[in-house]
Amino acid sequence: MGNMKNLKKGQFYIFVAILLSAISFSMLKGSTVLAKPHSFEDIRANYIQESEFVLNNAIYQEQNPFEQFDHFTKNFQKFAREKNINFEVVYMLLYQDTIKIVNYLSVPVTVNITGTEEKLFPNEGTFIDKVAALKISFEGLENTYKFAPDEPVQLKLLIITEER
Repeated sequence: MGNMKNLKKGQFYIFVAILLSAISFSMLKGSTVLAKPHSFEDIRANYIQESEFVLNNAIYQEQNPFEQFDHFTKNFQKFAREKNINFEVVYMLLYQDTIKIVNYLSVPVTVNITGTEEKLFPNEGTFIDKVAALKISFEGLENTYKFAPDEPVQLKLLIITEER
């Protein structure tokens, strides 16, 4: 009789241990599944930081920095979309005596260089000779970007991001 009582008591303790383990596991599992989403500010900061690495690497490996940076920007936009972030950018990349301007906004932009205007539609780019400054305008907004005369590599960015 005592042996049967000890057996039931042991089964009860095993059942309680399994039940407590299951409850603990379900609470722990729920907290680890939720990952912090990337914010648009994180995405923007990451793009700026990685841009420097991409340009330095392209120059060091004697690759075309214009092509490498464009490839990087397209891949970065895909990455941002996967994080549900709309990442749009206009970049102006000066390398040696040439500036490449590329519009990855969803709207056209106007590039003004000392009175001469050129419209760039989405996903379009152009090359210009090095200038001291240029203006980019779109949807009533205008930004001026200045290039230092003694730096052979410079990157200027106009970034628009928003969470979807």
